[in-house]
Amino acid sequence: MAAWEAEEAVEARAWQLHNEWVADWRKRFDRPDDTPPQSVTARGLLVHALSHALMLELSITSGYSAASLLERLYSDADGEPMAGVLLYTATSDNEGTLGGLEREGLSNRIAGTVQRALGRLNWCSSDPLCMSGVSTTSDPLNGAACHSCLFVPETACELFNRSLDRAVLIGGAGVPGFFEGMASI
Repeated sequence: MAAWEAEEAVEARAWQLHNEWVADWRKRFDRPDDTPPQSVTARGLLVHALSHALMLELSITSGYSAASLLERLYSDADGEPMAGVLLYTATSDNEGTLGGLEREGLSNRIAGTVQRALGRLNWCSSDPLCMSGVSTTSDPLNGAACHSCLFVPETACELFNRSLDRAVLIGGAGVPGFFEGMASI
């Protein structure tokens, strides 16, 4: 992961989205000279995009809607490099089955779940505009991400569908994807 993060195109993409994040934060909170408490990093983009890809895949295979699944992201906390995500449900109604969600996390199924989630990102109905970032120009806090490929209900997302980029997962728009070549349906 460290080697991938150090690639020039990956650093440039993360830096671009970080600068947009800082500018938006300063404008929103009217703090032109402050720095937001959170930064956008390549690792953070990767973890967040993977989380959304998995949430969307799990909503198909487990019986829970994407709105019923929640995420907790773990990356770059206090200078400690980490990369992890916790996906869970906080609903107790009859919408899905906890067994279905739990089953997808078993060691003999998780690789297939991840591969299918990544495979679905190879194509977006908003491409080529989505992959080039044109479809998110109204919200420059995202790279290649839109309602057709990576967005989940905002109540399910820790960052309200911000700091997302499927290019960091599968590659595209000049950015090498961490899982490039591994994503097939």
